[in-house]
Amino acid sequence: MTRVALVEDQGLVREGLKSLLSLAGIEVVAEAASGDEALRVIPDSRPDVVLLDLRMPGMSGLDVLKALSASGTLPPTLVLTTFDDDAILLEAIRAGARGYLLKDVTLETLTDAIERLARGETVTPRLGSTIDEQRANDLFRWLRAFGPRFGWRQTSTLTKLQTEANAGALGLIVARRVVDGKSGHIVMVVPETGTDQARRDSAAEVIAPLQSQAGASNFRRGTGRLNWWKGAEFAESAFWIHA
Repeated sequence: MTRVALVEDQGLVREGLKSLLSLAGIEVVAEAASGDEALRVIPDSRPDVVLLDLRMPGMSGLDVLKALSASGTLPPTLVLTTFDDDAILLEAIRAGARGYLLKDVTLETLTDAIERLARGETVTPRLGSTIDEQRANDLFRWLRAFGPRFGWRQTSTLTKLQTEANAGALGLIVARRVVDGKSGHIVMVVPETGTDQARRDSAAEVIAPLQSQAGASNFRRGTGRLNWWKGAEFAESAFWIHA
């Protein structure tokens, strides 16, 4: 039976993974809710594979990788993450991780990856393939569930969204499709310039922010179709800011 150490700061997620792995015949021999705890339990338990959450408060998963690698006690490690960030994932691979998976993978995919690592194989990282792995519907759900933990905040007004973008913040409009198998839509709200401006009403409130998009139609700067996110094809939408 393959022996796994599970490092995940969220208790419910950790318990859920443990139960699922048990059903698949994989034994969780050690658990850690923080990076500091991981450094204690992993060398003692000597697992075949480590499942490691990258984003944890305090000592991050990346810090754990670097510390265990430096001490020569890093088992084959599979990084689990909720959101693709190629730069961080590449750093994790360089620090010694043998692969990574998004947390929304199927149990079959996860257990196959664990067994491959236990056999000495590598789970090939798909760096640079973000568009294949994170669609607009998935990003919508991720922002709602996890965005505030990573500095994202939601706003209800386009004026606020445009004002923050003008000041240098990242601004997004994300819409989730009614039909989940079809991709939703994402646009970036970009800073206004002397020649490119958002559309405003008579009260100077923004009704169509300055946007940049790639999709069925591509444009670097434009205001697009008014209230496109309210279209019947979308179930819900939200405005997000990261400063």
